[in-house]
Amino acid sequence: AGLVEAELLLHVRAQGEGDWNEIVLTTGETGSDFHASIPGFASGSRVEYYVSASDNSGRHETLPRTAPDGLYSFTVE
Repeated sequence: AGLVEAELLLHVRAQGEGDWNEIVLTTGETGSDFHASIPGFASGSRVEYYVSASDNSGRHETLPRTAPDGLYSFTVE
């Protein structure tokens, strides 16, 4: 049904923060890849994130599927 570009989002925050920062994903060269730049975090910070998208049929999905309760994370070195 086609993706809604304004709703292709990376949600990111430092671990323990309440609010998520939303960054719109940019479509890559192939049209089927997407990317975003995560703003700088201090060394040693644990960063939590998930991805969400909506399409023109009204569907809304997240990765991981259980987001925002389940999420991805990494530590800045």
